[in-house]
Amino acid sequence: MILPMLREEITKRTKEFKGLSAAEESKLLALSSAQKKLIADQDRKQKNEFLTKAPKINNAGVKAHEKFKAFNTMVQNATKGDVSA
Repeated sequence: MILPMLREEITKRTKEFKGLSAAEESKLLALSSAQKKLIADQDRKQKNEFLTKAPKINNAGVKAHEKFKAFNTMVQNATKGDVSA
């Protein structure tokens, strides 16, 4: 009972898209400039969040190492906008 109704609805909704050329289909499915900007902004934000977060290290020897301390200082300064370390 439901299957014929679903088929009819799908046919009705897709009928207008069947005659599209490849260029029309591509244009219809393309992202708008606002969508592209939003994606780029979100990507940049997530990238910066990832790069400015120090890894969680449980090993005391690694935490005490000078290179790790310097890296941690650099990451902390980067979150403040100062990358001088």
